[in-house]
Amino acid sequence: MTMKLVPSRLLAGLILLAAALGLSAPAASAGTIVTYTFSGVTLLGGGGVTGSFVYDDTLHTITGANLVTAGNGSGVEANVFKFYETTIHYAGGDQLLISNTASHVEHIVFAGVGLQMGEVGTYAIGTSGQIGSYIYQTTPTVYGNITGGSIIGVRTTVPESASTLALAGLAVIGLVAVQRRRALA
Repeated sequence: MTMKLVPSRLLAGLILLAAALGLSAPAASAGTIVTYTFSGVTLLGGGGVTGSFVYDDTLHTITGANLVTAGNGSGVEANVFKFYETTIHYAGGDQLLISNTASHVEHIVFAGVGLQMGEVGTYAIGTSGQIGSYIYQTTPTVYGNITGGSIIGVRTTVPESASTLALAGLAVIGLVAVQRRRALA
């Protein structure tokens, strides 16, 4: 079986064209997400809240949540909260509402003291006044006060898919060049 070789001028032209397109393309910025994890979060009457939620710093929204409550003696039932509802901004930080259904009937309201979405670090959960945190459920109707704990934010960089495709394209060009050298040898 014979293999038709690509003329070196054509190969060089293709490589130059790929390089020119890569240089003329706008710089791709990597996306970032911040994962906030509940740590030592306790409820009045016992029990607690565990889990995390993800804030997309590029889109400026919460893209995923998985907060779990343990039942306690004050009527709070075990539940899973996965639906982001809203963020309330105020001078002391951001207060978030995450609910257990898409209808947003039962929810967790919480705030990290001084937390502005997108920031990283450890933030005490607000337990009183303007930055109070609680769980609201309808059956039975209960406001379960959150009495302590913290939210820990950690940033992760997510590579742009365009960057991945550019690297794959360079790999293909490299493979073509290696095969060409082998065929000439």
